Amino acid sequence: MIGLGAMVGIVSLLVGLVPEAAVAPILVFVGIEITAQAFVATPARHAPAVAASFVPVVAALVLIEVGTILASLGKGPADLAGEAAVQMETLRVLGNGFILTALLWGATVALLVDGRLVAAAGVCALASAGCLVGLIHSPLASGGLFWPGAIASSWPARLSAGYGLLAALLALLSPWIAPPPGVARA
Repeated sequence: MIGLGAMVGIVSLLVGLVPEAAVAPILVFVGIEITAQAFVATPARHAPAVAASFVPVVAALVLIEVGTILASLGKGPADLAGEAAVQMETLRVLGNGFILTALLWGATVALLVDGRLVAAAGVCALASAGCLVGLIHSPLASGGLFWPGAIASSWPARLSAGYGLLAALLALLSPWIAPPPGVARA
């Protein structure tokens, strides 16, 4: 019903009628329930993977909130200088593409917990490729995609190299790391 309502414009009409102050507590409750369910529905050994997947999401949320505060002051990210500008840029790079980043980080940590280093290396290799085109960690303010080498920022190459080095390290270590008892190496 919500999908159908969104297609015909009813949902946007209803959202416009409901005060933001009434929606915020509902969204907080839903967020808490989703978080709790994420920990309950996964094996206990994968709890670190669930926690790691929240990091880019929190970065994106903080980025939105800081942007709102700056806008209320009549400022923007370009008005920041020094350490504040560096921290804002870091939040932007970490938060852009947060959904895919969260999936990749969660998968990597879950695979590491299970001792599946080659598979984790594969996920890191995907993340490395994603950095080069802005699928994850886009340095652009819009969070948009770009061709490798088409932007002046050094973030894509540095992050891609980091993920690539991690992939290589995991692949090299895989023969010496056994999966935990009860977990099959696949």
